[in-house]
Amino acid sequence: MQYTKRALGCMYGQVIGDSLGSRYEFQSASVVQRMITDDLVQSFLPIIGGGPLQLLPGQEKFEDIAAKKTSKSLPLRKSLIRCGAFNAANVACSYVFWSQSKPPDIGNATRNALTIERQLSPNWHDELSDIEKEAVHREILNNVRNYNVGSLSNGCLMRISPLAIHSINMPIERVEEMVRTDCSLTHCEEDAKQAVFSYVIAIRHLLNGNSNKEAFEVALKSTKSMRIREHLLTAQEKPVPVNIGDQFVNGDGKAMGYIGVALQSAFYELLHGISFTKSLVDAISRGGDTDTNGAIVGALLGARFGIDDVPEKWISTMKKSKPRANFNTIDYNIERIVNKLLIMS
Repeated sequence: MQYTKRALGCMYGQVIGDSLGSRYEFQSASVVQRMITDDLVQSFLPIIGGGPLQLLPGQEKFEDIAAKKTSKSLPLRKSLIRCGAFNAANVACSYVFWSQSKPPDIGNATRNALTIERQLSPNWHDELSDIEKEAVHREILNNVRNYNVGSLSNGCLMRISPLAIHSINMPIERVEEMVRTDCSLTHCEEDAKQAVFSYVIAIRHLLNGNSNKEAFEVALKSTKSMRIREHLLTAQEKPVPVNIGDQFVNGDGKAMGYIGVALQSAFYELLHGISFTKSLVDAISRGGDTDTNGAIVGALLGARFGIDDVPEKWISTMKKSKPRANFNTIDYNIERIVNKLLIMS
């Protein structure tokens, strides 16, 4: 399979997983499973919308980027394409502008990190000097040190897929440097950085045509964190429960936003999934932070199965969604975006 098809699967997988999962967010597994059963149309689960944020089908994070975390992948990929490379200060400003655009929901760690005094205009890229952009970057890093010590939330994991596509042909040392730098914009814990790096390495390995088992092995070997290693090893057998240190959780109640919940679920589906569709629905059916989990699992599965295994009905729903006013000048053509990211790699 050409890596373009895998990269398209990755990007569409992320936005579809996010949109599909938004309807079921914050519910227990048993409630989500009943809802999914009721929502099936001839054994197929359509993207319906609704949920706690009452979003339209496909609206929140592909065309609209209106909900919380996957939308952060949009400023990342926009920054990569605009700069032609990963530029930490530019990415930092992109995230801040997104956070100031009044998304319907935003995670606590992300809000803590990206809240600054200066209001950025839609033309911030041209209006701010390099020195001013770097000042924004430093303020964010200071926020992370002051407010996010100990945070292992999942936002840093679910925004990263554009960087995995962008880095497909880069030296592994450069990939790790970019991952750690991006993660540090909201998280300072080493375990969070190790989780994101393992995830990116797996996607990158899949994009280069390697098998799901090979991608798992390289992810496992890449991590220096015992905590993340345990989640990956457990994923060989089961998606839940997840060890959070003092107890085990199923991810649909306590600690649903913990990065290990999404990571373990994603790698379980990578190893055991038989199709993009079934694995994504299975992951969402576990309840909890279903939009974020859907995005994280969807990107990894899309990189494994490729765009040809992604249902056309889901793709069509995403393409029909409309952007918010603040983002109506952004290119949302996934095919064009992926091609640009690959050319830059």
